[in-house]
Amino acid sequence: MLKLKHITKDYVTKLSTVNVLKGISINFRECEFVTILGQSGCGKTTLLNIVGGLDRYTSGDIIINGRSTKDFDDRDWDKYRNKQIGFVFQSYNLIPHLDVLHNVELALTLAGNKKEVRIEKAMEALKKVGLEDQAYKKPNQLSGGQMQRVAIARALVNNPSIILADEPTGALDSESGTMVMELLKEVAQDRLVILVSHNAELAKSYSTRTVNLVDGVITTDTDPFIDPEDMEEVIEEVVDEEAAPVKKTITQRFRKSAKQKAQERKEERKVSMNEATTIALSARNLYSKKWRTFLTSFAGSIGIIGLSLVLALSAGVNKYISQTEESALSIYPIKVEKQGSDLSIEDFAKALTQGSGALNGDMRTSKLIFVSKVLGNLTAGGNFNMVVENDLAALKVWLDDGHFDDKNGYLRYNYENAKLHIYSNFTDVQAGNETSKYIKISPFVDAISSLAGGVGASLEDTFGTYLKDFVVWDELIGNQNILNQQYDLLDGTSETSRWPTEADECVLVLDQNNQIADYMMFALGLKHPDDVAGILTGSTDFYSAFSIDDVLGFEYRVMCTADYYQNNGGAWTRLDNFEGAPSFVENNSLPLKVVGVVRPKENANATAIKGGAAYTYKLTEAIIDRAANSPAVAAQQAQREINPDTEKWEYYNICQTSQSIADVSGTDTITDKTDIKGYVEQYMGVAYIDQPDSISIYASSFDGKENIIKMFSDYTAETGNTIKYTDMLSTLMSYIKQLTDAMLNALIAFSSISLIVSSIMISIITYTSVLERRKEIGVLRSIGARKIDISNMFVTESSIIGLISGVLGIAFGYLLAFIASIILEKVIGIGGLLTLNWYFALGLVVISFLLSLIAGVIPSAIAANKDPVQALRSE
Repeated sequence: MLKLKHITKDYVTKLSTVNVLKGISINFRECEFVTILGQSGCGKTTLLNIVGGLDRYTSGDIIINGRSTKDFDDRDWDKYRNKQIGFVFQSYNLIPHLDVLHNVELALTLAGNKKEVRIEKAMEALKKVGLEDQAYKKPNQLSGGQMQRVAIARALVNNPSIILADEPTGALDSESGTMVMELLKEVAQDRLVILVSHNAELAKSYSTRTVNLVDGVITTDTDPFIDPEDMEEVIEEVVDEEAAPVKKTITQRFRKSAKQKAQERKEERKVSMNEATTIALSARNLYSKKWRTFLTSFAGSIGIIGLSLVLALSAGVNKYISQTEESALSIYPIKVEKQGSDLSIEDFAKALTQGSGALNGDMRTSKLIFVSKVLGNLTAGGNFNMVVENDLAALKVWLDDGHFDDKNGYLRYNYENAKLHIYSNFTDVQAGNETSKYIKISPFVDAISSLAGGVGASLEDTFGTYLKDFVVWDELIGNQNILNQQYDLLDGTSETSRWPTEADECVLVLDQNNQIADYMMFALGLKHPDDVAGILTGSTDFYSAFSIDDVLGFEYRVMCTADYYQNNGGAWTRLDNFEGAPSFVENNSLPLKVVGVVRPKENANATAIKGGAAYTYKLTEAIIDRAANSPAVAAQQAQREINPDTEKWEYYNICQTSQSIADVSGTDTITDKTDIKGYVEQYMGVAYIDQPDSISIYASSFDGKENIIKMFSDYTAETGNTIKYTDMLSTLMSYIKQLTDAMLNALIAFSSISLIVSSIMISIITYTSVLERRKEIGVLRSIGARKIDISNMFVTESSIIGLISGVLGIAFGYLLAFIASIILEKVIGIGGLLTLNWYFALGLVVISFLLSLIAGVIPSAIAANKDPVQALRSE
């Protein structure tokens, strides 16, 4: 039963107050067809909207099935409209982008019905109005009468107890109008139908009760209904006549029992638009305007495209830097020397430039000059802690004991005194005489100085500093797997190449094009020095190819430094000028034969061999052993001990060279600060295999490098010895990465501006959609949609646009990155410089989605707060 008690409705403006309804009191039976007659502006539509819960009364009360609506909140009114009210509007108010079936089943969706139930009930309702065969047509494909019957089906589908019809025949021809009225008359057999009209003949023909409304007051009622209970409430109603509707307070809500709250939540879920419906409504609307949706999404994707390209460039550049750094791991090792720095180069530079102490205003205004503490900080406590002594001997023992994993890379022990003096045998042509003669080719700086015609002296003066570090002969790494990964062995027509394994074996190294540089022909002892000098003066040419067979089996001779010292009448003299006599070289050297020729693999970014030829670690051991057992060295060390008081050698034999101390003999103590032991080691090439001067550790990968660094920590934990190492590559690459990151971050920031602009544009487009769909908002509210449902619908719509924008942006980003990578590879020769990682792509799609969602918040809030009555009146 529906009762209206003293209902008033005032519209207040700044200038005046308009009293539309002036104390309407009326009771309605559960089943009857009531027509409210009145001229335009009399308040009949306002009354209908108040009964339907679309509008709020100013004072009075509405009693619904014995319950007062004074304490109804928005959720109560939404549930009331969805469960008990069915609206039929004069202008049909069908949602244009939904087909007939979806228009009808909307109320069922809000009521929480499953899809199968919705379709069944919607088809049943359409069958009642004779339109089941039009279920999948759009509203614009129907006639006016058909659209009104669809509206009636929509009103009936949720089986409401009250049907409210606002001049449903006003826009129809007489035949269609008659059909609609017959339907409403039939509907009124089992429920209350309230129709507002200004057509008295229509009311007389179909309604069971007619109420006349004039200027907001009921003047006549052909069949009034008086509830006996009303007489008992007259006094209370008079007292409360002026009271305004009271909403539930927060306190009242918290006082509800858990059971009541659980039941309300259950009912609330039944009267709400679920996620699937929200997405479907938004998607259908966007699809109905697909070109605008596409253009909006494409415009929104521009920022994503720009950002994806910058991120692709960032990833590509960082990947290239990482590849370069990883490739350079075989060139720049982690180096452990006898003395390691406790500070990084960067830390030391900061210490020298920044000094100590924070900015002090008093000091700045003082007339005194202060001294900042720099070295004082570095030597805090009196201990100079910048330099740490590394125990390389102990570290070598630990590494050789199986603690170094070849999977992480390879290591090399360096011995400064164990120099290899390598000779190649040439036929020397002088004054028509052919003689066999050995010519020194390593160290390279010594070989260059021997070039004839003043060329050698000139080159040494100009490039001497660089030539000292020029590597021709290199020691092979001990990791054969890495060598096999980086190099191919090249066989001759009759000779087969192999990797050297013994002390007397070596390998020649070509470049990737099977070439040897012209200067390397001399450095490897394959061309006479006179030929090289001729190249420099422009008088000869030897750029002709030769066979691998020509070099396989080629033999060199290797001397240690001590081999140069000869006993000359009791004095050990260094013999440097022996003019390459074959007998002297061969009697005082080790053989070294070429057993293989190798070439870097095509995909090798970096290689482990630094020079043009390489020998085994066994040769290094042999040279160290040869020097230690040299008669010259033995003569210096025979029966000699270091005096613990003076730390000087007190007994020694005579040793005369151009670099030695002159005329030192007998048993005199050295007093001129020259340590004979150090002299012997440095000038006679004495090294100790268990005491390397430095250890170079080459990582095979970044993971290997991390394991190597962890290995140092394990060593310290096991032995208690601290190891300080130098990692020049990381320091160098960190500066490069900082520079590139700064530039790329600036580009990212610039590109991000376009994302903000895109978000603003999507917000504007969403607001435009709100304005275009005001009537749809009113329709959804009339069938019970909550404000949050309306808000979610438009937020979802903007989010879908953002999702499409993100996908489009990524698609175009991948395409443009691919094209740009090809172009850059052609121009600068670096491939894959733009690489968009999948997680960047996914992140950009998510960002586009979230930004669009945020952009839709304000327009969706505006939509949610639209007055449903005003929304239904919009065109």
